[in-house]
Amino acid sequence: MKLRATHILLLALMGTTPAIAKDNDVARPQVYTELVGCKTIADSAARLACYDAAAAKMQQAADAKDIVILDRAEVRKTKRSLFGFLLPKLPFFDNDQEDEFTTIETTFSSVTPVGYGKYQFTIPEGAVWETTEPTQSVLREGRKVKIKRGAIGGFLMQVGNGGYVRVKRVS
Repeated sequence: MKLRATHILLLALMGTTPAIAKDNDVARPQVYTELVGCKTIADSAARLACYDAAAAKMQQAADAKDIVILDRAEVRKTKRSLFGFLLPKLPFFDNDQEDEFTTIETTFSSVTPVGYGKYQFTIPEGAVWETTEPTQSVLREGRKVKIKRGAIGGFLMQVGNGGYVRVKRVS
């Protein structure tokens, strides 16, 4: 009986795999698919005319900000700037584990005490963070800090080689 339940569970999981894969597919803009479609045209003159028309449409769409073209470095920079915010899964970030930020190492740009041993601080990337519990660590401008994603969705900060303190992203 136990073996049969395991088989049923495995079959159910196998059936959901295509659905999961389908959710990860990003719908391409029409101007992109038109451009890529030009490569299937056999006649050289017709293919060139197709590419010229599709490239013009793509440029118009980019100029009108209907589409945005980003390279991997720009996506990585954007992901880093959003570190600390709890965002939904966004299809244009493609959820590549290699580019996923779980830790950032940076320095303090400014530190402001907010009372009761808690602090608000800014890092050079422009993000504003706040400690959610009192800390005995000395927080000052220029000091190295590491912020990492916690196990339950929160964030932990380590100043220098000290212990960890819970923090949250404010803006």
